[in-house]
Amino acid sequence: PVVRMENSRYLIANVTRKAEGGQFIVHLLNYDLKNTAENVRIKLDLRDYAKDLSGYQIKVLSPDENAAEAGRILIKGGTCEFTLSRVEHYGVVVISQSK
Repeated sequence: PVVRMENSRYLIANVTRKAEGGQFIVHLLNYDLKNTAENVRIKLDLRDYAKDLSGYQIKVLSPDENAAEAGRILIKGGTCEFTLSRVEHYGVVVISQSK
């Protein structure tokens, strides 16, 4: 999977895929201990693994005190884009089929 980020100077991302269930997990780590990453735009190209993500949902998990929320979600074919309001230290974005 290809991941691109904007507004993410010290933020790294790792994308993994669960073999069963077609679930994608994006781990985010902010290496800047003094500054929270804000309004981070994430673009994922998952076309090699899922041709159509239109039935998928995005869920954000974080141990941070002020957890992030996903907004401005755009899903087109096997690609998706969204903006995270903030990543203080660590966050996980789960992209999975709606039930």
